[in-house]
Amino acid sequence: MENFFKNIKKHETHKETLIKFVGLVAILITYFSYLSWEYGAETGFIVSALTWSFFVLCTPIADAGFIIAFPVRLLFGVRMIYTVSTVSVFAVIFNLIVLNVSPQSYEITFITSLFYKILTTPFPYWSIIILL
Repeated sequence: MENFFKNIKKHETHKETLIKFVGLVAILITYFSYLSWEYGAETGFIVSALTWSFFVLCTPIADAGFIIAFPVRLLFGVRMIYTVSTVSVFAVIFNLIVLNVSPQSYEITFITSLFYKILTTPFPYWSIIILL
């Protein structure tokens, strides 16, 4: 780990990547904290995870997948293409579970309600997910 921090000092792009990672994690923690305060820890976790999965599945720049892919690459050396693919599969499975067990969780925020519409309307909205 010590070598990692030495390399960050040498390579500006590694420093930017670390800053980006820390920023994304801080946003996710802040968002989860707000939702937990407002709706309770269980609902806060579910809605945070749904929002995260929205960004994994519906945005061309999968910064949400980066939150997991970056530390896995550092710790285990797994290429990010594999971790991002795995994260996408996990996001799909998570949404299938929530759609069947707790569909009302999608009604909490604008993003999750939009995501619910995308997930439950195959044509034309699934093309958003398929294209990415």
